[in-house]
Amino acid sequence: MKMGQIAAWFSQGWTPIYEAIREVFTIAIITLTPIWMGILLSLLLKEAPSFQFALRANTERGDLYLLATAMLAPLTLYISLRRGNLPRPFTIHFPGGWAFILSLALLFGASVFLFAVKRIADSPSASLRIDQEMFLLLSFVIYALSFALSLIVTCIKYILDSLTPDQTFREETVEFVDAWARRER
Repeated sequence: MKMGQIAAWFSQGWTPIYEAIREVFTIAIITLTPIWMGILLSLLLKEAPSFQFALRANTERGDLYLLATAMLAPLTLYISLRRGNLPRPFTIHFPGGWAFILSLALLFGASVFLFAVKRIADSPSASLRIDQEMFLLLSFVIYALSFALSLIVTCIKYILDSLTPDQTFREETVEFVDAWARRER
């Protein structure tokens, strides 16, 4: 194999990963803009003595729970949509689709529930008491998990999109031949 062929294979193999990283990081940058802007203004206006203090001040109300749901939103389409058609909602056309749907539902549900609990506990008349440190840490963990799930699903989507029809049909043909060979006679 020549160096040019190796370089072509390498760049072709990394294209879906690169596209996924680019898409997910773009979504993260856009969705996190209110937090970054809050941190920047807090530091510029000297409302916060340090980056860590400003980060805490701009995330402690549970905003990362909401932003985690924004990271997960595109995944529903990626998992349920087949290229070239518009199926009924939640038709799974994705490798490992049900596992991803379950992960998505758990993260989304946890984000929504924890955000609601946090906001209720923060209201002045609330009798509900929560561990503020734990909720802050959980918001970062859930956002990181949402980011990771988004990256994985988006990468798989781009890998599937990069498959040529002959690659797709070849896999289906092999499955058909295997099933035909195992049939009862």
